[in-house]
Parts: sequence; C-alpha cells; structure tokens
Amino acid sequence: MEPLTRTQILVVMGVTAIILLIVAKIWQYFGSVALIKIQFSPDGLLYGAALAGIIIVASSIVYRLWPAYRQSADAYLQLVLKPLVWPDLLWLGLLPGLSEELLISWGDVTRL
Repeated sequence: MEPLTRTQILVVMGVTAIILLIVAKIWQYFGSVALIKIQFSPDGLLYGAALAGIIIVASSIVYRLWPAYRQSADAYLQLVLKPLVWPDLLWLGLLPGLSEELLISWGDVTRL
C-alpha cells in the first residue's frame, strides 16, 4: 500500500475531529448527557501518569512479543506518519484534545 499524502492525512484528521464533535453535540442535545466536572488534583495527575506508563509498557511488551502486531504497527506508522513533518505531529497530538475542549466549552455556553 502506498503511504497517504500529507494533505490526505491532515484533511482526514480535521474531518474526523469535526464529525466526532457533531456526533457528541447531537448526543448531548437529544440524550440529555451531563458534562463531567473537571477537577485537577495531584492524585488525578499521578493516576493519569501511572496509567499512561502502564499502557506504554504493555504496548512495548506486546510489540516485542507478537510479530503480527509489530508488523501491523510498523505498516500503520509507515502509512500514516511517514509523510508528516514535525508540526503535523504536534497537530496530530493536539487535535483530539482540541475537539474535546470545544465540546466542553460549547456545553458550558448552552447551559447559560
């Protein structure tokens, strides 16, 4: 399979974020979904960091021990990440959180 172009990847990322935001807003509108209050705490930060570490370690172990998973992951990285440049990777990392923040912000506005 040929790697996707940089433009294709960036467009798909943007469209996916918009679709997820629209679905979440529709679900919130028709389903009376209450937003979760966000509170930052040292314990929550510690739990989040520990969970991230566990996921990274588990993924690394699976990657080393399971050849089919390794091959699949490498193919995915070649297909999607190869055409991107460093600023694109930042965008790739920030876009899901940005969509989530917009959902939370818009939810606060609709409650006013």
